[in-house]
Amino acid sequence: MNDDVLSTVLGMLTKEQKEELAAKLIADVGNLQPEDQKEQVIKLSSTTNTVNEDFTVTRSNSLNTGKQPVKGKSNTWFDDGENKDPEYDPDKHASMGRRPRPKKSRIEKVTKQCCVCNKSFEVAASLIYGKFYRCDNCVG
Repeated sequence: MNDDVLSTVLGMLTKEQKEELAAKLIADVGNLQPEDQKEQVIKLSSTTNTVNEDFTVTRSNSLNTGKQPVKGKSNTWFDDGENKDPEYDPDKHASMGRRPRPKKSRIEKVTKQCCVCNKSFEVAASLIYGKFYRCDNCVG
């Protein structure tokens, strides 16, 4: 715009309109972006997706490179004892969970006689029930 056209337009505005115009100009100046950010916006908007007639999407985005294999790295963590527990006792920790093997109790066996074949055999006392007990050959 020419300076004389701008001065005539400002001359026609009322005081309230001039204040409103000044407030809008100040707000617009705050929204201005540096050149680097403008270029980033332009780059992002240039990567567009196109939809073909068969509804397949063709992407022109070079940021998405697809699947990539995971590469393992060596463990770089080192325990320097910074967070050591002052109440930790290594002797107590080593003995935890180590109990002696329980001793096998001697099973009490009783001599019984089969009520069907009259054979005598030994059976654990906890397995005997009823008056007429049968041996394994006669049960099954």
